[in-house]
Formats: sequence, C-alpha cells, structure tokens
Amino acid sequence: ISLDLEGDKRLTRVVLLGGYQRDADRLDFGVQFSDLVPATFARLSPRLAALAGAAVPLGGRLLVSLNLDGGVEAVDFEVKGGAGRIDLPAPLTQSIDVVGLSAKGLYRGADDVLALEQLAFDLGEGGSLLLPASDGHRVPLRALTARANLAENGDHLEVVSVEADLGGPTATLSGDIRRDGDEIRIRAEGTLREVPADEAGRYWPAAWGTDAHTWVMANLSAGRVVEARASAEAVVRGADDVSIIGLAGDMRLEGMTVDYLSPMPKAVRVDGTATFNRHRFDIAVSRGEVAGLTTSGGHLSFTGLDEADQYLEIDLAIQGPVKRAVQLIDRKPLQLASKINIDPNQSSGNANTRLKLRFIVEKDLTIDQVAVSATSRMRKVAVANAILGRGISNGDLDLSIDNKGMVVSGNVSLGTIPGTLEWRRNFDDKAPVSALYVLRGTVDNRQREEEFGLTFAPFSPDFIDGPIGAEVRWEILASGQGRMHAKLDLSQARLALPPMDWSKPAGSAGSAEVELALQGERVTGIPSFTVA
Repeated sequence: ISLDLEGDKRLTRVVLLGGYQRDADRLDFGVQFSDLVPATFARLSPRLAALAGAAVPLGGRLLVSLNLDGGVEAVDFEVKGGAGRIDLPAPLTQSIDVVGLSAKGLYRGADDVLALEQLAFDLGEGGSLLLPASDGHRVPLRALTARANLAENGDHLEVVSVEADLGGPTATLSGDIRRDGDEIRIRAEGTLREVPADEAGRYWPAAWGTDAHTWVMANLSAGRVVEARASAEAVVRGADDVSIIGLAGDMRLEGMTVDYLSPMPKAVRVDGTATFNRHRFDIAVSRGEVAGLTTSGGHLSFTGLDEADQYLEIDLAIQGPVKRAVQLIDRKPLQLASKINIDPNQSSGNANTRLKLRFIVEKDLTIDQVAVSATSRMRKVAVANAILGRGISNGDLDLSIDNKGMVVSGNVSLGTIPGTLEWRRNFDDKAPVSALYVLRGTVDNRQREEEFGLTFAPFSPDFIDGPIGAEVRWEILASGQGRMHAKLDLSQARLALPPMDWSKPAGSAGSAEVELALQGERVTGIPSFTVA
C-alpha cells in the first residue's frame, strides 16, 4: 500500500508492506516513509502529544513483528532527518535546532528493551546545549553520536556511549539515568579532551562548583587541559533542583600559567595532573617555571570547596640562582628578604628550595594571612653586606625560614675569613633579641685589623700576635644595642701584657674570653676580658 499524505504544506509518502509468517505464527509488516514530520500528527490524538517535540522531517524504514495475540515481538528501525527542532526530555529539558539527525535501533518485546544502536545529531557550527542546573550556561555542541538502551517501561536509560564534538574539544560519556518515583537519579562517567585553558569557562558552568570555578577561572590560564576525566552522581527533583551527591575526577595539564598568590610572579609553562572531588581540587606539578626559577615537583591544594572558607596550600620544589630565589621571597606580600636586610641584586650562588604557602582564598592578602615555610640548600653563595657590614662568599649553607624567623647555617667566608656560620633572625618585633650570629673560624693579624677594625688593645699585635681560633656569638637586641661574646683559642698566637711583664710564646696553651658592648656595629665598651 502506498500513500501520499499532505499536511502543513508538506507531502509525505508512506509505503506499507506486510505478510503472515505461518511457521512462526507471526505477522510482519514494514513501513517506508519520506519527508515525515512526527510533530504533524501530535494534534490527531492526546496519545500522540509527545510527537510535538519532533519537528524534523524524517525518512527511513520501520519493521514490526507481532504475534497472533497482538504482542510486539520486535521493532527494527532506521531513520534519517533534516533540519528542524527536537525537544529533549528531563534532565536536559530544552529545544535544540538540528541540521540533521539519524537513528538506528531495535525494540525487543521479550525483555521490553529499546536498543538505540546509533543516535546522531548534527547541530552545526553555532550549536549549543543548555546544561541542567547551570544558571543558563550553554556549552558549545556541534555534533553528537550515542548508543543507549531504554528499559523498565522507559524508567531506566543506560547510556552505553556518547561522543560529542564541542567546537574543537571532544567529549565522551557513559552512565545511566533511572526514574525513582518523583526523582531522577543520574550516574555518569566522562572524558573531555583538548580544552584550551583560556576557554575552560565555556565548558564548566560557574554553578557547578562555584568556589572552585571562581578560583580556577581567575588563576589558571594559557596552556591546555589535555584530558579531563570525571565521574558524578546526581539526583534531579525538578528543572532547577539538581543535587550533586558524588563527584571525582582527574586532569592532565600542559603549559599552564598559575597565578597562585597575586601579586607574586606567576608560575608559567606548568605541566602536571589535577585531581578533584566535592571537597578539594589538587594539582600535582611535574615541571614549571617561576621568576627565572624552575620547579621540578610539588602540589597546589585548593581545599574547603564544601565549606564557607576555601584555602590554598602550595608546596613547590624550586631550583635556580640564589638571586632569583631571594627576589621571589621578597615580593609582596611575603617581603622576607627585606626583613633580613639582604639585597637580591647583591646575591649570587645556586639554591634548591622547598617553598610552602598556606592562605585563605581572598583578595589583597597581607603577610599575616599567609603561612610561609621554606627550606633551601644553597651552594657557592655570595651576599654583599650580609654581616657586620661585610659580605659573605663561598657559602655552603642551609636555610630555614617561616613567619616567625629564619635560621641559616653552614660553611662560609666572612670577608676573607673562612669558617662556619649560624645566623638566626627573629621576625617578632616584641622579641628581646632580634638577631643572633655565631661565627667560628681562625683570624690572623691582618684579618683582625682589616675585617673587624680591632686595632686597639688588647687586640693589637703588641698584645696578640698570630692566628686566633675564635667562636664569636653576637646578639642584636630589639633596642639596637648589641653584645658580643668571643671565646678565643690562643695556642698558636704570641701574647704579651707589657704592664704586667707577662708573655706567652706561640705554640703553648692559652685561651681568652671577651665581651663587647655595641651600638649598631660600633664597639662602645669591653665589659670583661679574661686570659688563661
């Protein structure tokens, strides 16, 4: 039977074929059609009202097998469509304009399952999809193909696979959707590939994780998300009532720029992986650069996503010139180099540093709101005007610094004097002692005079002649005054006390202790001096 139907100024051709299969006690019939718009038939009966959502011209075939009791054994179909409009069901409730579509599937009556072997939509260059519970966010969508199974009288949709062209990036998805009374429960797993970091906001609605979205959009740029994988569970109770009850995933990042603590220099060319869930967002850094330094590992952890306040914890391994490292920690809001009176431009050497920061995520932070901790192994260090107005060089030093203070220790040359250094700096303005230096080394006549200006008794060659082993402890008080206590090994020096007609030759045992009072770096008194 061949029919030509006219409706809405459109001619639809329908061809009916049928036959009885005696051996199987089955009636088979087929329908071939072209230029058929299902929405046209929606007005014919309330039972056909659902067809109003398919305003697309279709062509294809439909093969139906019925048993003699009228039960449907199978329905095999294959259709293609042209440009038109499709109404999507919940939770994607919306109308989308399509350039074309195709579908192929089989309904199995025995187990009441509709298997969609292929469902494809072509939305064209300007296509988009309104995401659920996203405050109107539309994601670019050029084309989509899917395979799915619909069962349980339409209450259970198993999404076998979805492949989507998102206008450059691509996505795959699987999962299931199940109706449970007035609720729709969704479980999904998906992968998103090749997303430029600067366009991430096109594919991530702000409503899906507001705090994390705000920070990521403001502080991650350049580079790309090579691949992002996620699994999620949600409950839909209405068009605007979607609860995310489970979320976890990971990302592979390349060439990113990370603005971790403004106005400090941004980390650039960052590679790594990210993991996330409803509570936190973590980036494991494999490499990157910051202010002329390189990073070879570490992490950034954005925590408290489900709480009122969010915090960022940073732990980075950094390598490079001491000058660059000092410049980095001297930038606002840290300004740690300024606290220890070191000029980055007068520093050299190499450093391997572990930098840790923790702070609440908000604008215009002060150092009091940033928890700072750093350790550094420094080699071949030279710093001008570091101690007693003198530079240090040939340093092989370990540094530890935090909000409370700093400790530096190791081998170093103070001016021309090789020895060991322990340097403690207290950042608490209320502490009675602001700095402590402990120097150990051997000083000869020239060094005593040229490095320390000790040309007066009892340090002049008339009293002490020859090398002296020294341990010097110098405390700088908060008042600006200082006190210095020195333990001296005089065994290699000749000592003389002319007023007492006493002397000690070089090579014989001898020691001394001396205390000096200072104002700044100027000696103001010698409270005690003993020789043994």
